[in-house]
Amino acid sequence: MITLELEPTADVKYIFLDVEGYSRGRSVEAQTDIIVSLNKIVRAAVERAKVPSNQLIYLPTGDGICIAILNVREPFDQTLLIALEILKDLQHHNAGQTDEQRRFGVRIGLNENTDNRVIDVNGRPNIAGS
Repeated sequence: MITLELEPTADVKYIFLDVEGYSRGRSVEAQTDIIVSLNKIVRAAVERAKVPSNQLIYLPTGDGICIAILNVREPFDQTLLIALEILKDLQHHNAGQTDEQRRFGVRIGLNENTDNRVIDVNGRPNIAGS
């Protein structure tokens, strides 16, 4: 059984990402390439922000990602800064794509809440709450 090493609740800042028009007019191969590209873009932006790995949970959502940042209070606008980095990297990615099916946009939402840490059905850290 997996147990949590830290407190069961956390102050969580969220970045929600959703690929616009993910399956509309795209081959399955292009959809897969988009997810691979989005994952790389997101990981690079978060790494540049120097979020400690023990305070970070990535939750894949099919055609998007929820980034949960736990108990990080400084800088206050960190989620906004990461979101802007993601958009900058996405613009660079799209500029280098010759295949229209592999260009994509994302919708981004930011939120913050005190939520509970849980272990999901796959035995991985997750967040539950409002």
